[in-house]
Amino acid sequence: MVGFSAVKARMHFKKLSIAFGVAIMVISGQLAAASSYSCSPLAATTPFRSTGLLDVSLHSGLATLDENKQQVYAPMYASEGVLSQPLPNLPGQTASLLWPLAEISVMGKWWNLIGEFAANPGIAWRYRDHFAVLGDDKKRYEISRQALSAYPDLLKRFQAAKPEFDRIEIRADAVYDDAGGSPSATVALRVHANDVLVPNEGSSPYMVPMSPAKWEDRLALGNVIESELPQAWSRLRGVRCPIVTFYGLRLPRAELVSIAKELKAYQDEDARAEKLLGMTKADYRPPQATKPYQGSAEMSQPFIPEVKTAEIVREGTKVGLRPRGLSAASAQGPVIYPAGDFVGARPLDAHGKFFVFTTTAKQASIVAANGRVISVAGLSSFHSIDEEEKEQRISFYPENHRSSSAIYRTKAWYSSRGAFDAMSERGFEDFKSRDVMPPCPKYKGNGVMIARSLSRFDMHRTRRVVTDYALKIVEDGPVILPGEGYGTQRGDKTCL
Repeated sequence: MVGFSAVKARMHFKKLSIAFGVAIMVISGQLAAASSYSCSPLAATTPFRSTGLLDVSLHSGLATLDENKQQVYAPMYASEGVLSQPLPNLPGQTASLLWPLAEISVMGKWWNLIGEFAANPGIAWRYRDHFAVLGDDKKRYEISRQALSAYPDLLKRFQAAKPEFDRIEIRADAVYDDAGGSPSATVALRVHANDVLVPNEGSSPYMVPMSPAKWEDRLALGNVIESELPQAWSRLRGVRCPIVTFYGLRLPRAELVSIAKELKAYQDEDARAEKLLGMTKADYRPPQATKPYQGSAEMSQPFIPEVKTAEIVREGTKVGLRPRGLSAASAQGPVIYPAGDFVGARPLDAHGKFFVFTTTAKQASIVAANGRVISVAGLSSFHSIDEEEKEQRISFYPENHRSSSAIYRTKAWYSSRGAFDAMSERGFEDFKSRDVMPPCPKYKGNGVMIARSLSRFDMHRTRRVVTDYALKIVEDGPVILPGEGYGTQRGDKTCL
């Protein structure tokens, strides 16, 4: 940790350069200083709040609004392979208009909870007020927060266009005594993508307590082995010179390009309306036809089809929608193929207003009868969409929770994954208090008992958006769901 090599400072920022289509240049100022960042033995120590409790907010230049946490500046890096590069333009640089982020903060608590390593990490972030992104057509599309403020729908989409990452690693020098002295070990705190829910831009972080199966899953302390980590953690008095590295940092370039295009279209339409208004104020009159139309009144009306319902049509490998009831003269219309690599479809309701279309990658989207893909909570693609007709609601799951890191494994044995309902954080805590191995039933006589197959299940935290059948959001937040099951093996004991 003491002194970063010149190789890291000179390394090109390959992954983020590809994401935005240009090389990101770092020039003089605060960022350039971060690229040659080194830790001095006399650097200020960030003390633990109490024995074994680190409560801190690490930021790249703009402190968070949480006054209860210690505010500590930490250089922010993004990793490419085994090398890393400082995040460009954090904060206040003008080196690249093509870097959208103005600030990222990582915060939370890390502590020893009755022998278990516990944490409640969260992140907060903010876009720059003015930046540009490159589209697939190699054109540059600019986004201005001030311009977006005139269009609330685009502003909400902008704030919901969240960055993603695989994991975060916080590295700092360990301090074992009040006097400071030379660092004798490096503390490494790991935050996986499944540990946090990324909030909207400028929003307070979601900070939910979690505990890994083993200390070493989220903590490394020098060369200390797993069994000695709790004792070594309790001896720490503080940390010095923290550095934050994002692994697999990704920005929603396609969504930002879409927002920039729609912003330009809105502005052009407003400019055209202003021009027409000016012409009207100047007493402009359009030219009159020299001879009025004398034909049928019906034929003089414009043909504007209004698609309200449709039916699914399959032609080979393609799937589309055929509108119904466009006019009295035509019961059917042309087939509409929604934009996307869709190979499957099913009705979402009994009226033919909305449909669930699926892609070859098993992603699902909501499509209206007119062929338009509908966004729900700022998202247009989901891992799964579940209809619950009895409750008259629909559950949307953006991510495949079974492929993410598990946060808990049941102690009791259950017959199937269907034994669990989606649980809130409070419900999950109540479930864990009841998740104990049950007593064995007592049987009389000499009968033979045939046991059902039982399993223990991993539990995962994921985001769920719940709407009614009109797609109005009634709930949006984290839930706990079962994932992988582990069946009984010879020698397992399923009851006491």
